[in-house]
Amino acid sequence: MKTVLDESERIRRIVQDLLDFSRTKEKDFTISNINKAMTSSLRLVQNMLDVSGIRTKLELQKGLPPVYMDENKIREVFVNLLSNAIHATSTGGMVFLRSKLSPSGDLVVLEVEDTGKGIPAELLEHIFDPFFSTKGTEGTGLGLSISYGIIKKHKGTIKVKSKAGAGTTFTIELPAYKTKEAINGQSKNNGH
Repeated sequence: MKTVLDESERIRRIVQDLLDFSRTKEKDFTISNINKAMTSSLRLVQNMLDVSGIRTKLELQKGLPPVYMDENKIREVFVNLLSNAIHATSTGGMVFLRSKLSPSGDLVVLEVEDTGKGIPAELLEHIFDPFFSTKGTEGTGLGLSISYGIIKKHKGTIKVKSKAGAGTTFTIELPAYKTKEAINGQSKNNGH
């Protein structure tokens, strides 16, 4: 009976993930602080980190420009990346969250890095494919695919770098929000 209940719950999660993946929801974009979104995402998974014995290190650049985003969706991406990092990392391992401004000043660069088992090179090209999972029956294979879609809708990019046995780094680049004043000032400077 317990097996039937467990499998029923797993199927319910798969169906819910499919609905979330296919549903076009009304966006709630606002000008927001990306560091705040990252730290609130970390708080949401703090219990998982504590139970797993995994330490975290925040390296968040102060004074970053805001990002025009749906904060709930961006938090969903970070919770997914953090959850994956926790599952891939052994007790005593580390998860790093970083934010910085790109050299051009046009992009906010965000990283979630773990010291976990890494992803074999032959699997990396499929990591964002729907239903592809490195977790076997534990995962639905939709988390990274949904995250990829969210980042694309924010006019951003998401990339992965990994080495088997040496950890994984996900890098997200989102456009920095520029006020009309900043854009006008930039065009005046370009004219000189």
